[in-house]
Amino acid sequence: MTNGMEALIEEAIMKNPGELGYKQALAIRNVRIAPVAGRIDVLLLPTKGKKRLVLVETKQSTASDAASKVTGQLLMYYAGALNLSTDGLDIIRDFVKEYPDEAWSRGWISAQRMCGGLSKDASWKLMQNPKKRRLSPADIDLFIAVDGKPKQSLIDIVDMLNTHHQLGIKLVTVESGVVTSVRLPFKSKVLRIS
Repeated sequence: MTNGMEALIEEAIMKNPGELGYKQALAIRNVRIAPVAGRIDVLLLPTKGKKRLVLVETKQSTASDAASKVTGQLLMYYAGALNLSTDGLDIIRDFVKEYPDEAWSRGWISAQRMCGGLSKDASWKLMQNPKKRRLSPADIDLFIAVDGKPKQSLIDIVDMLNTHHQLGIKLVTVESGVVTSVRLPFKSKVLRIS
């Protein structure tokens, strides 16, 4: 389970996915998307556009490990998401539509739960169906969201990953439960949200 401050960041994003560029996206939180990765804080499922999956990892900006831990977690979930098939996306999407309250709850959601109680192995086999197209890097958008001004160390790490590996990670600032800015990749401008 996430702590109270991180839950407020999650809720701000889930209520207003349009602030990240994904108006009307479905949202689910604290969900496992790969058997070897933990649970992503917020997963958005866009209804339009080229992106099929949006990963958002949250962290308190004052946490001593904010830069290192949140970046590592996001990369781990990104690697796991690349194993999802289009069937896996459909399973997640169907779960969110059928169980919206559970999708928005703070409890964690397993592959078994989304697959209707199948065994762990059967659930992952279904979600990572090798006969279907798997997600590619172009299908996934990445965000790190913090509750206040991001530490310079986080900005520097994200800028290096974006510059040298073209990951396109964006930094989101949430203050008092409202998305206030989105920092675009490659040391570019910050979009202020009014």
